[in-house]
Formats: sequence, structure tokens, C-alpha cells
Amino acid sequence: MVSADLQKSGLHYARRLSYALILLFLVILMGSIGYVVVEGWDFLDAVYMTVITIATVGYEETHPLSHSGKLFTVALIVIGVGTTGYALGSLTQLLVGLQIAESFGRRRVEKEIEKLKNHYIVCGYGRMGKIVCRELRAKGKTLVVVEKEESFREDIEAEGFLYIIGDVTDEEVLQEAGAERARSLVAALKTDADNLYLTMTARQINPALYIVSRVAEEGVEKKFLRAGSNQVVNPYHIGGLKMAHAILRPAVVDFLDLTEKKQDVGVRMEGIQVMPGSTIINKTLGEAHIREKLGLNIVALKRFSGEIETNLSGQTGIVAGDVLIAVGSEEALHKLEEMLNNPPMD
Repeated sequence: MVSADLQKSGLHYARRLSYALILLFLVILMGSIGYVVVEGWDFLDAVYMTVITIATVGYEETHPLSHSGKLFTVALIVIGVGTTGYALGSLTQLLVGLQIAESFGRRRVEKEIEKLKNHYIVCGYGRMGKIVCRELRAKGKTLVVVEKEESFREDIEAEGFLYIIGDVTDEEVLQEAGAERARSLVAALKTDADNLYLTMTARQINPALYIVSRVAEEGVEKKFLRAGSNQVVNPYHIGGLKMAHAILRPAVVDFLDLTEKKQDVGVRMEGIQVMPGSTIINKTLGEAHIREKLGLNIVALKRFSGEIETNLSGQTGIVAGDVLIAVGSEEALHKLEEMLNNPPMD
């Protein structure tokens, strides 16, 4: 976005500057050759005389000039000063043009962010933040990256994400990212202290925001939950559990990995919320006929209260706000999402 504007403007002005520098080099070269031919000077003296002439620095002449040399110098001043001015003007245009292009490009991105609603905010573009961003984009979600380090700018732009470079623990930066209108926020900063402060600030801005916080230390999960996190993730704990399960329950781990792969392997696992007005509200799983209609297996159900039920039967009731954890094909999961979101036909 901003990068494309900068590249176009930069190429335009850089091309003009390169032409000007080539022209200036040719003037210096021809001037030097001219003094060698007209005055018979050695090449170094000729170059020196040419440079101080077109630079108008006012030094004394290297050697006394003949009548022909004076006429050549006058012509060199006219041509050289004009060329030097053109080169300096091109350099100024390059610097100013890039600043203007960056300013306009940045403003356009800000306007795009201002229009967003129910979007996702990923705070911190480290290794974990980058993975989160790519997963959200793969799901077609609109997101904004907020990163403090300027060094990440090029990488974020290359990925094509909307972004803000700033300290996300600053309330103004969070508001600029549209936290009051966002659907969810991921706190993936480097330290637990920053993530905790971010969580509290985001919760104050938007009480309805769904916040997922990254932690590194053991035993701090309760602090984050009290601060306003909906979910707390310790990547080291999760990684350790997965390694243990890979030894103890390799088949289960292989199956779960299969459902998370990007390529078409024929099966995925998704959690889809039952929205108000859905066709299956106040029905049982048996009455919804999800398996018969779509070929999906409902393996768990998360109630609106947060309770998770795994021992499901045909008599398990479904209400608005429940999240059905289903396993099946991508196409079938998409149809289930439509079923859970669409109201009944009159």
C-alpha cells in the first residue's frame, strides 16, 4: 500500500536524478577534455578547473587563461551552472517527493483503518504475531498490525497488511487501530508486563473486545484473566504438551495436525458460533440433522457461559451463542457456517 506509492514516486524521482548526474558527469568530462585541448593542461588540473568553475566557488585560475580559454570558461559556466542546478533540484525533488508520497500513502492507510469495523488487531509482529496474521488472512479476516519497531515495516508492507508503527501500550495508538470498533485483539508483545498493560488498556477502550494474550511465565494466567483477557496462551506450555503427546499419543497428534494443514487434505476442524435467528436454535443435535445433511461430526460444544461439553448425544440442545466444534470437509464447514448464521425462511 504505502510501499507501492513510495516505489512509484521513488523510481520517478530517482530516474530524474540519475539523468541529471549523468549529464553533470558528461559536463565535467567534456570541460576537462576542453581545457586539455584548448590550454594544453594536464588532466588533473583540467578536472580541478572544471569543478571549481561549475561550482562557482571563486578560487583562482589554475593557470593563466588564453583568449580561447576564457571563452571556453564562459561557455562552461553557463552550461555547468545550469546542469548543477538541475542536479540539485532533482535531488531535492527526490527527498521532498518521497516525504510527500509517504505522507499521502500513510494518510490513505489511516482512512482505511478508520472505516474498519469488527476487524482484528494483532499487537506485535514477532514470530508469533506473523503466524497469527497469516492465519487470519487465510481465513479472509480483516486485520491491523500494530508494531513498535520500525525495522518490521518493510516485512509488514511486503505481506500487504494494514499497519501502524507505534507503541501499542499507548491508548492513542490503540484507538488509531480502531480498538473501540474491533472484534478481537491479540496481545503478542515481547514481555508479559507489556501484554498485561495492553490487555487492561484494550479492555477499558472496548469492554466487548475478545482479547487473546500471550504469556511467557508460568502462573501469570490468572492475572491476565482478571485484567480482561478472554484467552491466555503460553506457547512454551503448549509446545511442551504437544511434544509429550507426540510421544504418548502420536495418532491423535497426527490427526490434529492434519486438520490444521493448509493444503486440501479433505478434513478440517472448526468452531462455529450459533448466531441469533439461526435455523437450528432451540433444536437438539438430532433434530438439526447436521451429520445427515452435511456429513460433519460435532465433537464438542462450547456454551455461551464458557462451559465445554464433549459427551454429546442427539438430545443435546442448541441455543444462540453456542459454538459447535465440527470436523469435516472445508465445503461442509462453510455450509454449516451458513446454517448457523442464516435465519429461517418465512
